Amino acid sequence: MEEVKLSLEDRMAALQKQTKCPYADSKLFIFARAMDPYNRRYLVVECPAKRQALPGKADEWKVYEEEVSTLCCSPDYAKKCEWYKAVKK
Repeated sequence: MEEVKLSLEDRMAALQKQTKCPYADSKLFIFARAMDPYNRRYLVVECPAKRQALPGKADEWKVYEEEVSTLCCSPDYAKKCEWYKAVKK
């Protein structure tokens, strides 16, 4: 069976439908790093919980696709996500 390659936009739409965390809901976007010679693009969410947990580290506020799929899409996100737990204390 052939593996179907989805476009980044299609992957974003599919992943967005799976998010459970209110901080990631409808907040996914496509991010491209400036000066990247390969012009790579990533699916990310700028997490408000991560922003509060890591103040002053703007470059670390992004949550990338792999973590979004394991943390933000999990029904147990409130128990798994350290940033969410830190904000809700």
